[in-house]
Amino acid sequence: MKIASIALFASLTATADATGFRDLVEKVTHRHTESAAAETTTAIEGADQENRELQNQNGCWNNKNTALAWHPNYSAGWTNGICHKTVDCNSPSYSSELACCKGAYSGQTSGFCLNNLPSPPTMSPTVSGGLDVFYPAQPPPHSESIISQLGLRNNRHYSSPTPVNIYYYSTMKIASIALFTSLTASADAIGFRDLVEKVTHRHTESAAAEPATAIEGVDQENRELQNQSGCWNNQNVAASWHPVYSAGWASGFCRETVDCNSPSYSSQLACCKGAYSGQTSGFCLNNLPSPPTMSPTVSGGLDVFYPDYSQQWSAGLCINTRPLPSGRPNYSTMLACCKGAYAGQMSGYCLAQLPSPPMGAPTNSAFETDFWYPEYEKTWSDAGCSNKLPLPFNNKADRPNYSSQLACCKGAYGGQTSGNCLSQLPNPPTMTPTGSGGAGFWYPDYDTSWSDATCLNTRPLPFGTGGRPTYSSMLACCKGAYAGQSTGACLASLPNPPTQSPTTSGGLDIYYPNYVEWSSGKCVNDRPLPSGRPNYSTQQACCSGAYGGQTSNNCMCDAVGVCYSCNCGTEAERTSANCDLNCGSGD
Repeated sequence: MKIASIALFASLTATADATGFRDLVEKVTHRHTESAAAETTTAIEGADQENRELQNQNGCWNNKNTALAWHPNYSAGWTNGICHKTVDCNSPSYSSELACCKGAYSGQTSGFCLNNLPSPPTMSPTVSGGLDVFYPAQPPPHSESIISQLGLRNNRHYSSPTPVNIYYYSTMKIASIALFTSLTASADAIGFRDLVEKVTHRHTESAAAEPATAIEGVDQENRELQNQSGCWNNQNVAASWHPVYSAGWASGFCRETVDCNSPSYSSQLACCKGAYSGQTSGFCLNNLPSPPTMSPTVSGGLDVFYPDYSQQWSAGLCINTRPLPSGRPNYSTMLACCKGAYAGQMSGYCLAQLPSPPMGAPTNSAFETDFWYPEYEKTWSDAGCSNKLPLPFNNKADRPNYSSQLACCKGAYGGQTSGNCLSQLPNPPTMTPTGSGGAGFWYPDYDTSWSDATCLNTRPLPFGTGGRPTYSSMLACCKGAYAGQSTGACLASLPNPPTQSPTTSGGLDIYYPNYVEWSSGKCVNDRPLPSGRPNYSTQQACCSGAYGGQTSNNCMCDAVGVCYSCNCGTEAERTSANCDLNCGSGD
């Protein structure tokens, strides 16, 4: 193998001569012969420590009668990898097929190895990470793949492991050097031999000193984790409980094993609480020999109550069972929960679950809320305010609520002419309780038709606060709310009604469209200005804005005169006005 490797790579060296190549072959061949003669006494110092431990484990080292054991079949690939009983000095051995699957294929998500057991388990006992040993790749099938094949591997997926012997690593180093030298134009044969001797000598020294210097080369984080697990520099590691991260978070659990790459715990419960404390599925805890019926943190019920949404509305109740569902409203007492979450429950089932439920139906005066609400389920004239339970609506915020019955009647039924709400007060007033006489303001009577309506200050008000415009006097109300009332009914209701419009004599200073038939429509400034009617500063502006598309030109004829167009007036009127129009003899 060594001669073949040297020959392959020396042939690629442009500057190497035949003498250098022969010297190198003689040196390596001579060294190989000497080491083969002394193999019995010196093999332990020259072999790679890691391979020696593997072969000691399998009983292969210096022993031709190796017993059968269970070994992983790496040639089948990772997904379809299995274990078989054979003699194999280049892979770890196990006492049983199950132990082999758990040790060699612990992270196999396909579960192929476990499924080939005589009695396969229901889930895979997985372990993450690569092998604890390294093995070299096979020789390359093509020369262009030579560099990628020179590296060492510890991949479980590698299909064809090559047996490792005591001389292989030295050969690999010589082959690597030969390849490097072949790519260097300035290297000569003598330099190549010196480099081979130097590296070979250095390899021998480093192999002897490997146990003493391994601790300084390890990653600090892994060292701390393995110190915690008792793994560091210790061949007799005790089994403890470890999280199985390869199972995923929702299905994660703990198992008792030797694992130097995950935190260890003294018990399965401690492992579940430490590694899977936020696992909402509870899968880890459910795998305990005696899994708790609820979270094992605190015994007894919660200090708060919450509605049980798993029940129908009529059978809904409040409970304090652990754990509290995420996002669920909660209350300090069961009564507060029933009143807040099931206030409209007609069956009264929630209140009936109280330690001392109210006598009879919870709608009588013995069980009432601390606020008053309007009875929207009744007609306006018959409605009032109530504080009875259960509420005829689902949530307190679904209706306005008031601190007293009087405040509720005034706020919700201020315009109730029947006075039914006020009559239900404990001491109902003989008249409206807001004051004697009328209100201190006037408001339009929207309950009467426009032509007959006027302004009122009568109590009770037929509207809530802000429901209608109010005025300081009846005259101001008539002018503001009924300015366009052609009948003058509002002004006629004044104590001293004017004989005509009480505003100002003459027309308005603005014009507005009279909104009669379109073809005869025009703009006027007659008093009063109708409410909501658009107005303009001049009559012509009004005609342009309100009657711009009028083909009869009636509005502009009235605003400008007969000379505006041939549609204005008669021919005699246009002639008398000296209009500069060419209208023909159509009139």
